[in-house]
Amino acid sequence: MSLRLATFNVENLMNRFDFSGYRNQLNEDRTLALFDIQSEAEYRILEQARAIAQSDDTRQLTALAIAATRADIICMQEVDNIEALKAFEYGYLFKMVGQGYRQKYTTSGNDSRGIDVAVMMRNETAQGQPIEFVRM
Repeated sequence: MSLRLATFNVENLMNRFDFSGYRNQLNEDRTLALFDIQSEAEYRILEQARAIAQSDDTRQLTALAIAATRADIICMQEVDNIEALKAFEYGYLFKMVGQGYRQKYTTSGNDSRGIDVAVMMRNETAQGQPIEFVRM
C-alpha cells in the first residue's frame, strides 16, 4: 500500500482576533499605524478588516502548499481548535482541490499559548485503500 503523508505548520490557524494593539503600540500593525484612529472601537473595526484580509491571503497560500503535496494524511501544527480546522479545510482546501479531508482530529500541543496539533485524513488513499484512524 502506498501512503502519502505530509506535515505542515499552518502558522497560527486561528479563529479569534488579538485587539491588544490599540493599548500596546508594540502589538500595533504597521498598516494601522498609518491611520488616525480616534477610539478603541474604531481600532477594532479596522484591525478586524486588516486581519481578515491578511489571514485570507495567508490561508490561500497555505492551502495551495498543502494541496500540492497530494497527501492522504496531513499532520498540522499551530491549529487553534477543531472549528478553525474545519473552516480552513472546507473554506480553502475543499474549494481548491474539490476533494476534502473527511476525518479531522485535534489534540493539545505543547505550545504555551494553548494551540493544538491536528491530523486530517482522507477516507482512502489515492489507490483506493482504506485509511483507518486508531488513536492520536
